[in-house]
Amino acid sequence: MSNVNQAFSRMTGYSAEEVLGKTPRILQGPKTDRVTLAKIRAALKAWQPVRAEFINYSKDGSEFWVELNIAPVADKTGWYTHWIAIQRDITERKRAEETFGQQTKREQLVAQIAQRIRRSLQLSDILSTTVTEVRQFLGCDRVLIYRLWTDGTGSAVTEAVAPCWSPILGRTFPAEVFPAEYRDLYKQGRTRAISNVETESITPCLVDFLHELQVKAKLVVSLMQGDALWGLLIAHHCTESRAWQPFEVDLLASLATQLAIAIQQAELYDRLQGANQELQHLAKLDSLTGVANRRRFDEYLDQAWLQMAQEHKLLSLVLCDIDCFKLYNDTYGHQAGDHCIQQVAKAISRAVERPTDLVARYGGEEFAVILTNTGVEGAVSVAEKIRAEVEALKIVHATSGIGQYVTLSLGVTSTMPASTSSIPMLVALADEALYRAKKRGRNQVIVYSPPLRGCGNK
Repeated sequence: MSNVNQAFSRMTGYSAEEVLGKTPRILQGPKTDRVTLAKIRAALKAWQPVRAEFINYSKDGSEFWVELNIAPVADKTGWYTHWIAIQRDITERKRAEETFGQQTKREQLVAQIAQRIRRSLQLSDILSTTVTEVRQFLGCDRVLIYRLWTDGTGSAVTEAVAPCWSPILGRTFPAEVFPAEYRDLYKQGRTRAISNVETESITPCLVDFLHELQVKAKLVVSLMQGDALWGLLIAHHCTESRAWQPFEVDLLASLATQLAIAIQQAELYDRLQGANQELQHLAKLDSLTGVANRRRFDEYLDQAWLQMAQEHKLLSLVLCDIDCFKLYNDTYGHQAGDHCIQQVAKAISRAVERPTDLVARYGGEEFAVILTNTGVEGAVSVAEKIRAEVEALKIVHATSGIGQYVTLSLGVTSTMPASTSSIPMLVALADEALYRAKKRGRNQVIVYSPPLRGCGNK
């Protein structure tokens, strides 16, 4: 350097005497960009103007950013004789850019995390994604979602924890850990950043709780559902005390808002799914009796046929018909007739005990029973039990002509599902057996089962 002004001295801390005759290397240090220096040297060698931004170091070792503009100066003959370098301190601008860049990066990260949180409608996936992402971003030892119950207790319903610290997932804690006055504060949107649990004003019960978990610092934000406090999103730092940065608090608060929306959507989705399942279930039930309807019968018979064919097992069908039911309706009226059908349906359901078997209202006063993995002998046993259950009801039927109570006629058939048989054939055989039961005097069980090749009845 051949000459410097006072502004240079103020910027660098060097006096003119200290830098005259020195090279710019006295301003360079560990963070000085070597690529930028090479660019400057190449421009100087070619006597070309150059502009660059990089970090310099002042006399006391502190860093500062500079914008350097260098231009060659020629004499009257056009011969370049020296350079003029103008150096401007741009530290404040760079810090502002860095702050803005960090803020933008954080906002992008929050948006990415929020997107991952809201990608699923399964509540367990949403909560698990949240604690994992937050722990990774904050670099803390444990992140958990603390669900608050109406009785004042709370549970850790989801957790992401470093391997060296004890998990608390699934544990339920008494109301004293989170008193009512704390709930009121968090309902109002309180955010709590505790840098050192030993120096903060915390209830003794909570201090004991945090000591048990070896927590040194924690950050807490509320999870709201409308006006109700659903729970808390909590970050624990166990290694040492920690001064939480404002952007970390803002991050957790922002994610808590996104999480609350995702929780609400997931719970609405669960309720909708439950309602849809209930509707589907109701759509397959007979509205009068509560047993399966004809649609469900056809659907289940198809499933049972395929399953028994794959497992090479027997499938039986029982068709039941209330004897002389038209006379019963004519005598006692349709309201009594409906009540009679309901009682018969309950009696049949009591007799059919296995959850893999199906009782269905086949139509009018007729019922059907599908018996999986059951041969003729087992099917007859169930049918006789059904007949006896109905007879035991002692529903008066003075005009039946075969006794004084309501009775059933039942047709039974059994087959091994195969290419040589079919569902219509199975139904036709059971219907034929039922017809024969009525023809022979009613209130009885008749079997119609063709001989099975290569397999005896079970």
